[in-house]
Amino acid sequence: MNAIAKKTFYSGLFLFALLAFSMCDYVKEPYQNLAPIGSSANAIIDSMTGTLDKKIFIEDYTGHTCGNCPKAVDTINTIYNLYPGRVIAVGIHSGYYSALQSPDYTYNFVLEDPVTPGYNELDNFFQISANGNPNGMVNRKEYDASTQTHIKGIDQWRTYAAQVMQDTVKVQLSLMTSTDTVTAHSVVSTIKVKYLYNLSGDYKLAAFIIEDSVEKPQKDYRFNPDDILDYTHRHVLRGYMYGAFGEQVGAQNPLQNSTDTKTYAITIPSSIARIKHCALVAYVYNAATYEVLQAEELELIPH
Repeated sequence: MNAIAKKTFYSGLFLFALLAFSMCDYVKEPYQNLAPIGSSANAIIDSMTGTLDKKIFIEDYTGHTCGNCPKAVDTINTIYNLYPGRVIAVGIHSGYYSALQSPDYTYNFVLEDPVTPGYNELDNFFQISANGNPNGMVNRKEYDASTQTHIKGIDQWRTYAAQVMQDTVKVQLSLMTSTDTVTAHSVVSTIKVKYLYNLSGDYKLAAFIIEDSVEKPQKDYRFNPDDILDYTHRHVLRGYMYGAFGEQVGAQNPLQNSTDTKTYAITIPSSIARIKHCALVAYVYNAATYEVLQAEELELIPH
């Protein structure tokens, strides 16, 4: 089943540091009000990629004035070294520590609601930052709105990552991107979902664009002075492909070997010149429990 979804590219933010990518030039502004497109010309087409390796999906909720938050990056790097190629991590600037402060912390990472720096739709739902930073989720395991057992401190991430690696791979995700080679700002992304087992319930596909190496200030209490003005924020969320929570993928109670394919088309403003440092991240999760079954990442332009 093919579905063409043309949506406004809702801007958000993720801050992330990961060893998998090398350092690169910084970008000055985040995406804002991205427009949908119909197709891209003169495109580079990546081969449809999909593995059967279980992926660890870490959501790191952080803020630029959170002096302890860079420690989360160290934890992510440790997990990455334990499971190379099996970790996809994103960072979400949200909550109190994302508020703007003069003179250095005036960059509003979050553009879902420009009037309210620090707001993020996912954080508003999962209530991570309300419980302090740095905190996060690992494959969104143990979601419970009442007990909030899904909120994991950085000292728990490694344990839950090991648990994820023991889980059966039930979904295969294959990604393909087509990027305009003339302007490098028109992107068509195709995501194929294949269910490897008979499953019960409803499942959703969510996707977003991340960009590597945004150089902006960050507090880090491990240094004196603790204001790191040229801190490199890695794997920054630039926007949702189809809203923060995505859309239904496949039929209810999907059958083994059943598939569904979604295609999203967006235009990235010409002011964003370094699209070669951007990537597509997609994940499938249980619509009732929110647990992430599988995630994948693919560069928009192959290096």
